Amino acid sequence: MRARARLISAVIAITFVCACKPTNVTDAEKKGDVKYLVAQDTPEAVAALGRLADKNPAAQKALEDRASSDMNVYSAAWQATLRGADWGPKMLREGLADVTRAELAGIAMTRKDPHLEAFANDLDGALRLLGNDTRAVSVPAVFASSGKAAQPLIEQRLADASTRESMCRGLASDDASADSRATFMRVPAASRDGQACMRTASQLAKTDDAALSWVGATAEPGFLTALAKDDTISCDRLATAWGHAFNERPVVERAQLTVPLAAALERCAVALDPVLAAALDKGDFATLIVGAIDPVDPRMSALKTTCTRLALVSRSPKIDARLRGRAADALAKTCSWK
Repeated sequence: MRARARLISAVIAITFVCACKPTNVTDAEKKGDVKYLVAQDTPEAVAALGRLADKNPAAQKALEDRASSDMNVYSAAWQATLRGADWGPKMLREGLADVTRAELAGIAMTRKDPHLEAFANDLDGALRLLGNDTRAVSVPAVFASSGKAAQPLIEQRLADASTRESMCRGLASDDASADSRATFMRVPAASRDGQACMRTASQLAKTDDAALSWVGATAEPGFLTALAKDDTISCDRLATAWGHAFNERPVVERAQLTVPLAAALERCAVALDPVLAAALDKGDFATLIVGAIDPVDPRMSALKTTCTRLALVSRSPKIDARLRGRAADALAKTCSWK
């Protein structure tokens, strides 16, 4: 009987231990078992630690211990921020203030979320730490997705050559806010002086009609060249940009447009043909257009409507003899290609 009693006691003890030990992450969270969750080392376990950390200092300490290398910690901190738990913003700010962890924190933050407004200064500081390092991807993209509160700081990052390339890469993101795009187009040309900024202008012009109009009518002439050389931009959109250029650019800028127009004609002569013809009809753009047409390039044969105007240009006293000769050459060569 005693042996049987001992066996029953042992079974009861084992059952008690098994009942207390968590069976999965959900169970461990319910029981507040921080050690179990730490041992699991999964995104789900870290998220559970984050929820416990709202009231459990041990869970918060467990997250802090792995904050140097685990992006999931910052995802948990972001979720805590959305819940209004104080530890979340604190951990995100600490991450953004550390050059080795700033990108981890940036990855976790939801782009375009209104909560980003409170982190404008922290994102600005993180970008200053990261500089123009090409590995800085998430921080500038999150920063660029922010709204009005961030715009003065974004303007400063564009003005600063040590952060300009990174800021422009962020502004090229599909998640860049309308406010940030407007800032990019509003700042002085010197604040867009960089290869990444040129690519940003093309990226924005791909889908944003306001940006396309800006590139055509106002932006640096080099951006029109970049637009012409970017074969991911349709010829129809390129022609639209040149419509803005012909209708809205001041006369004093026309001499700077010869190279961009020549580049555009190399790729999109068919789409540009009616735009060029309409500009020639106005009589104000003959020098620019004739100067951009390469008379020995067979691709220029696509300028069917434009060619009908070249005969008039070749006899026009409004342009100098050299360009009249070039127009005549184009008429004889370009317009005769079959």
